[in-house]
Amino acid sequence: MPDGGHRRARQLWALSGVKVILVAAMAAGFALVVAVPAGRTWFALRFPPAGHVVEAVAAIAVAVAALEVVYRRVRQSAGLVEAPPAERPAGVTSRP
Repeated sequence: MPDGGHRRARQLWALSGVKVILVAAMAAGFALVVAVPAGRTWFALRFPPAGHVVEAVAAIAVAVAALEVVYRRVRQSAGLVEAPPAERPAGVTSRP
């Protein structure tokens, strides 16, 4: 990956090691509460039917895809997208 792409990839990954551990611990705690019947009772967790969950996940996937398309088009129309290295004029490495 070229240097500009590496920098961009680092910006997208906003989680440091400590934050990753914290998020993993929270996910593990939630999984434990869901897996143990006493945990579901204590927190009064009731889950919707599987069909509703599938519909919600599908709606979220469509919304995320639509938002990504709109975001990319707005950035492109505003001139905020850098040209790939192959399309840059000779001697131009990146924007300041």
